[in-house]
Amino acid sequence: MKLRRDHYIGYDIRQLSTFCIFLVLKNLKAIVMGFRKEISSEVPTLVHFFAPWCLPCKTMSAMLHTINKEVQGPFNILEIDVDVKKKLGRRYTVKSVPTLLLFKNGEPLWRHVGMLEKVELKKIISELT
Repeated sequence: MKLRRDHYIGYDIRQLSTFCIFLVLKNLKAIVMGFRKEISSEVPTLVHFFAPWCLPCKTMSAMLHTINKEVQGPFNILEIDVDVKKKLGRRYTVKSVPTLLLFKNGEPLWRHVGMLEKVELKKIISELT
């Protein structure tokens, strides 16, 4: 199991040289390709769409860290900051945070918006993995 927070540092494009802009765009493409590879794997991946200003998201993130240690078997958790990755949020119609999506082989198996009890989330993960 691995828990990864996937985000990048924002840049002011007006202050960057052409070479730096190329590197930033190349890295953004690599991040998106990494996301697609992660959710397309045989191993189930729980994606947590969050925002840093969202208090329930912080609680959910802490709960996911705990669940990550407790759940046995192959299972990944990926956290996506919707303020930074706006296109991914729009692609998966994230209108409210926290939003949880469980993927396997690139297909979303389960979706939940809002807070969830730890026991209930562990039960869902066990059933779908």
